[in-house]
Amino acid sequence: MEGKGEHAITPIEIMMFFLLLVALCALANAFSPLGASALTTRRMYMGLDPVLTKSFPRDFKSIPFGTDYGDKNDEILNKQVEDRKLKYLEEDLFAVLKAAAASKERPMFTTALIAGDAVILDALAKTNLLSKVPVVFVDTFTLFPESIAHLKEVENHYGFKSQIYHAQGCKDQEDYYTKYGRDYWMKVLPHDISIFFYSYVFYFRILINMITFAK
Repeated sequence: MEGKGEHAITPIEIMMFFLLLVALCALANAFSPLGASALTTRRMYMGLDPVLTKSFPRDFKSIPFGTDYGDKNDEILNKQVEDRKLKYLEEDLFAVLKAAAASKERPMFTTALIAGDAVILDALAKTNLLSKVPVVFVDTFTLFPESIAHLKEVENHYGFKSQIYHAQGCKDQEDYYTKYGRDYWMKVLPHDISIFFYSYVFYFRILINMITFAK
């Protein structure tokens, strides 16, 4: 029974409230040290892994592409289409990079060694811009050894030296662990708390607006 002046809770309002709780739980888990504790069971060391770099550097030409172009005439046509598209995209990327390097006062390229970064780095090398555009890499001292090994591998392949930045006052990963501990990246800092608070306010305002709109 609904009294005078009272508002019955609608199914939409219940659903919106439930979604808000799910979002808040996800945020709380993201900033909770307990939520990430399972990720630190394996010790990680920085530096070149002798197993990974046994055949260093690798033969990049032998890496398979895995593309199925079809059979007979289909293979020829599909490869022609692919070549035309790649040529257009490559030339457009070259033009953008050259224009940026020429117009900017201090151009630089930051890389995290992901796939997109690899494409841009290759383009910088093909346009002879690596001597004009410094490559910047941030070593957080929490990276896998494969990441550092790959960085050295790429530097040797393209013939450049990246500018590596890391925590001030720490010379390597073990020095960083000695000063701050292995679980420092899991600590909730004041900045993280402010992000959590404003995220809570943001989602709460969205919920209120959706409920108001649904009425």
